[in-house]
Amino acid sequence: AQNFTTANPTATDSCAIKKRSDLCYKNSSSKVLSISIYKRNGDTYDTTPFTMKVLAQKQECWYELRAGIYKYKIEQDAVSGKTLVNEGEFKLEPCENMLREITE
Repeated sequence: AQNFTTANPTATDSCAIKKRSDLCYKNSSSKVLSISIYKRNGDTYDTTPFTMKVLAQKQECWYELRAGIYKYKIEQDAVSGKTLVNEGEFKLEPCENMLREITE
């Protein structure tokens, strides 16, 4: 399950001009997770993702991502390899500063 929270930007914030936003993942599970996001460009996605590891009960962020549509993949890191937990798409708006929480 995922919960979403957004921040309220100020009118003078440069994120609106630059069309940028922050994206944070909060891992409320007991697992170590690997999160990859792929920016959509037209009808295709970037082949090289942004990837980060989020330890159990921790939060990690990407800063000043370009606004747009992204594909995401959340995997559990284990000794035997990675197991897919969730995948899908989301739209990141300028100044949105999205927080996505991952629970058990």
